[in-house]
Amino acid sequence: VGASIETTYWNNGWCREIMEYPHGKSVNSLLKKYQRACNSVCDDFELAMEIPLEPEFWEQVDLVMTGCVKKKLSFTEFMRSYIEDLKKIMKPDSVKPFTSALGLLDKYEEKRGVTLFFKNIDLEFYNDFKAFMSEGNYAESYFGTIIKKIKRTYNDAKDVYKLHNLANIQKFKVPTPSADTIALDEDEILKI
Repeated sequence: VGASIETTYWNNGWCREIMEYPHGKSVNSLLKKYQRACNSVCDDFELAMEIPLEPEFWEQVDLVMTGCVKKKLSFTEFMRSYIEDLKKIMKPDSVKPFTSALGLLDKYEEKRGVTLFFKNIDLEFYNDFKAFMSEGNYAESYFGTIIKKIKRTYNDAKDVYKLHNLANIQKFKVPTPSADTIALDEDEILKI
């Protein structure tokens, strides 16, 4: 934390100085601020079910200490802002499938009682989301459309926005169900 005092001023073996130290009160105050910041960051990582690397942990502590708290962005929160960006460069009909995908993800989160972060968009999610859509009697082709939009959002978050460096969706398959269309040859058409 950038504060240093002689060990003779520590209080009962703890790394807290006693008040006889000339700047004891301000150093104590700084240590308490760092302790609260560390506890807050630990709580955030625990809530997100992540184990941070040391540099990532201290980066978050620094952000809390400077008052620039960087909240962990969920996938659906990102998708909301991503859709707003798309509206600026795409026609409404092109944005609509993204909005539909977001609506289904919101329903999924509510029904399953989860918050999706980028690390949660993996094969387990894919299979459960497919089951969720199947429970809702959505066509497999519609599931494919939605998965395409989720993949694009996820990949743009990685490649364009630099929000993560995960590769969880590489095994996502976009189903292509066979069509039930019947084609007639020329002789059959002439008979009709």
